[in-house]
Amino acid sequence: HLEVRATPGHTEGCVSFVSDDKKMVFTGDTLLIQGCGRTDFQGGSASTLYDSVHSQLFTLPNDCVVWPAHDYKGRFSSTIGNEKNTNPRLGGDKSK
Repeated sequence: HLEVRATPGHTEGCVSFVSDDKKMVFTGDTLLIQGCGRTDFQGGSASTLYDSVHSQLFTLPNDCVVWPAHDYKGRFSSTIGNEKNTNPRLGGDKSK
């Protein structure tokens, strides 16, 4: 089973899917590996995306595997812990 979590920001309707055991999350274009989706689309919002990622995704266990919709460098997955610590747009000490 998958839990659906609203993760707007890239667009108003973005969602992420979390496995019941919280070991995997499918993030679409909300959270990418070392990045995030653009927010310049109609209904997109950088502030909303930041809130979505921090409240809905970065609260998952650090070892939860992140499966984004795509990656421009050929990578397939990451982890919540890695993205929280090193994502240049949303992780580390980044703030709104």
